[in-house]
Amino acid sequence: MRKRHIVGALEERPETEERWTAFAALQLGLILVTATAFALTVLLTNESYDDAYISYRYAEHWAGGIGLKWNPQDPPVYGASSVAHCFLLTIGKLIGIHPRAASVTIQVVSHAAMSALAFLLVAPSAGRWAALGAGILTAVSLPNVFQGQGLEIEMYTALTLVALSLSIKQKYWAAGLTAGLAMATRLDGATIVGVVVISSLFDERRLSAAMRVIGGAAAPVCIWLVGTTLYFGSPLPQSMWAKLASNWPPPFRIYGIFELWAGEPIIAMCLPFAVIGAAACAIHRERVIVLWLAMYLCAYRFSGMPSYGWYYPPAMTAIYVLTFMGMSELVQLARRFQHAPVLFGILVFVVSLFVMVSKGVAGPVRAAWAGAPQPSSPHIAAAKWLKENADDGDRVLAYEIGKIGYVSGLYVIDMFGLVSPDVLPYLSAGGFTEVIRKTRFDYAFVLTERNVLPTDQTFRTVWTSENEEYRIVVREEAVPAGSAG
Repeated sequence: MRKRHIVGALEERPETEERWTAFAALQLGLILVTATAFALTVLLTNESYDDAYISYRYAEHWAGGIGLKWNPQDPPVYGASSVAHCFLLTIGKLIGIHPRAASVTIQVVSHAAMSALAFLLVAPSAGRWAALGAGILTAVSLPNVFQGQGLEIEMYTALTLVALSLSIKQKYWAAGLTAGLAMATRLDGATIVGVVVISSLFDERRLSAAMRVIGGAAAPVCIWLVGTTLYFGSPLPQSMWAKLASNWPPPFRIYGIFELWAGEPIIAMCLPFAVIGAAACAIHRERVIVLWLAMYLCAYRFSGMPSYGWYYPPAMTAIYVLTFMGMSELVQLARRFQHAPVLFGILVFVVSLFVMVSKGVAGPVRAAWAGAPQPSSPHIAAAKWLKENADDGDRVLAYEIGKIGYVSGLYVIDMFGLVSPDVLPYLSAGGFTEVIRKTRFDYAFVLTERNVLPTDQTFRTVWTSENEEYRIVVREEAVPAGSAG
């Protein structure tokens, strides 16, 4: 079976479909083993993000019959970023799997699927050696695994890659269905639905193709829209409004992909090849990858969303795919190299080895292999202190709520407003200081260095973390009437 290249150049020696499939299966197996081992190593030697514990608490309440609520006493608030992820964690809890174990399992499977999908996206157009490089690079991508700890972002990325692959193969109904599942997983999945619709119109020049995409996406999107609207009162997550109301961190930046991980040389190496790959894809069906990448980055940039690291893995994976498409184009254009595929395979191995030993990967992984103890989480320590010292009816105002809420089991108010819509007017008016001034609470978990405590009120510190980065304070006078409950 002869593989085509986006820029027609060097002809590969004809190869039977059986032989090509056999070698591709071996390469795919290598990618899956590498991705699984790497993801497990990183995830089991690092604590999940605090935001992941928000979903853990939602899942425990849902499994316990309380409903999809943060505080059992309050009406439902769409505080988790993904109802679909909470649903999977809840199923895990019902069959006896701890939410963290369930989230690690979901992420490992998703990471392995992403790596395999990177291979399958590249192989038809650039050959299996380039595909091997894309798969291995995705498999050992520390940013993807590290920035998604306990979250749904890699599951969302895997669904997006499936939708892109199906769109390239012109399986529009299935592409629409998968894109709809991506949108039901994260609201920004609207970008992949839109892109697949646009791509189908470009490819087929017929409205019927776009209608097949919309028909496939309709069921999961409608279930998500109707379900969240009826239960929460809106299909839009409360976290979206909270992030827009906060002035920290800075807004999402397109160049943040490279700025965020400037210490990882592999990302700088990818850029020129990715540009070549994007240019080559632009005139073929693979342009859907470029179109989606552009729409995804622009949607975040112009919506005003903050620059959180876990927004970048979907874009990084698309860049890895385009990188090896670009590398393949350069190799194939060098006609004098009769054994270009073999040389390219060696290049893939060298690049992959370089990634594995780069300082970005070596940090937490090498420490784990050496048996170094992991630092204790100040959030967990604070939550345990609150669980032992606070009364059942006490209210806790927290700078970061996930671990505090999940471990303590207390009534927790979010200073960011992710699960506490009542604080948003204060957050917009005067930041965290105004939230603390106007909110009624018994304990406040705050970040020491931000110095957000109001100067016109008196506070007493009752707990401090080992490095004094966080502390718990109590207010020594009553809150003025009319404050947030």
